[in-house]
Amino acid sequence: MREELAKRENLRGVFTATFCRPGQRTSFGHVVHTLLFLEVQDSAGNVVTDHIWFTAAKCWQKLNLQPSQKVQFCARVKEYWKGYHTDRTRDFKLSHPTDIRIILPRDPSDQSDNSESNIQNSTLVFDPPPASFSIQPDLL
Repeated sequence: MREELAKRENLRGVFTATFCRPGQRTSFGHVVHTLLFLEVQDSAGNVVTDHIWFTAAKCWQKLNLQPSQKVQFCARVKEYWKGYHTDRTRDFKLSHPTDIRIILPRDPSDQSDNSESNIQNSTLVFDPPPASFSIQPDLL
């Protein structure tokens, strides 16, 4: 169980994470595209979980994420049950991500501590996502 997330159950917060890779799973016979993020941190920089999966919804697709890019987003911590039938365990997830932004890498020549400008500049222009990130209309 994710103890750090359990402490924040039903609370909305700001988180940062590093995009690792896209993935997929099946749900009722349909393929669902997913995104794996590593080292999820709260706004204070504390690691709340080592990884988290999100469904590759439109809010993520428009970012055209590349592996090792850092993102910032707001999300609510929610409880869910994982496993099947009698082998179920309680766990916590991040739900309803909003205000998603790519955090640009810091320029080594810039000595100022203006991390907010790195976030703001990342939201100006995004290329269209590659075809591999498209969601089929029948899966929405």
